Amino acid sequence: MDSGDRRILKRLRRSVPLVLGLEKSIRKAAMWFQVTIHHGGNYRKNYVLRNVMANVGPTEFIPICYRVTGRNSSFFVDDCNAAEKLASLKDEIAIRGQTLLVEVRPGLPQVVTDSTAMERIKTVIARRHDATSKSLDLSRLHTDADLVDNFSVALFVPSMMLAVVDVVAKNFPDLEALDLSENKLYLIENLSALPSKLPNLKVLRLGRNLIPEMRKLEGLPLEELVLAENPLTSNIYSKALSAFRGCLLGF
Repeated sequence: MDSGDRRILKRLRRSVPLVLGLEKSIRKAAMWFQVTIHHGGNYRKNYVLRNVMANVGPTEFIPICYRVTGRNSSFFVDDCNAAEKLASLKDEIAIRGQTLLVEVRPGLPQVVTDSTAMERIKTVIARRHDATSKSLDLSRLHTDADLVDNFSVALFVPSMMLAVVDVVAKNFPDLEALDLSENKLYLIENLSALPSKLPNLKVLRLGRNLIPEMRKLEGLPLEELVLAENPLTSNIYSKALSAFRGCLLGF
C-alpha cells in the first residue's frame, strides 16, 4: 500500500462517519475489523475457525486473510454485526482445556498488488466473466472464496481498483456490463477512467456501496447506472436524474 493509498484510507476513516449525516447503519457498513485469537496459533486454522463459528452461530462471517503470528492467529471481517458477536465471546472459547481470548478492533487488511496477487485475481476475474453477455460480476470481490485466504481485494483502495480495472481492460476490452456492487466503495474518483479503459461499457452496477454523491459519476457514457442502497441524499438524487437522462437509476 503506497502513501497515496494511506492518505485515502485516513480520509475514509475520518469522513465516512460524518458524510451527509450518515445513519448509524451506514457507518457500521463502512467498517472493517481485525479479530485476534490469542493462542489460536497453537491449533490448525480450520479447527480454530470451526470452534469460533460454533460459538457465534447463527451469525455468519467470512474470515479474510487468516494469519498465524507466534502463538496467536488473526483474520479480518467486514461485517459489524459479526464483529460485535465475536467481541462478545471474550474468553468463552475453550479448546482442549485451553481458553482462547478473542480480541476485536477496527482494522483493515493489507492490500497487495504484486505479481502473485494479481495472477490469482486474474483467475478469479476470468471465472466471473460471462462471454455471452459480455458482462463481469465483481460484486463482493473481497469475499471470493479463491481470494480470502491470502489476499485482500479491497476495491475502495485506489491502487487495487486501478490494478483490477487494468486487468479487466486488458483481458475483456469489449466488456459491456460491470457489476461492482457491495465493495464498500466510497471514494470513486478512479471510476472516471472507465470510458477510456472500457469504451464499450454500457451498464455499471454500484448498488449497496457507500457512495455519498454523484458528481464524479456525471458524464459517464452509460445506458444504465444502478445505485441502489447507497447513502445518496434526496437533493443529489434529483440532480442525478437530470445528469443521467435516459439512464436507469436503481433506487
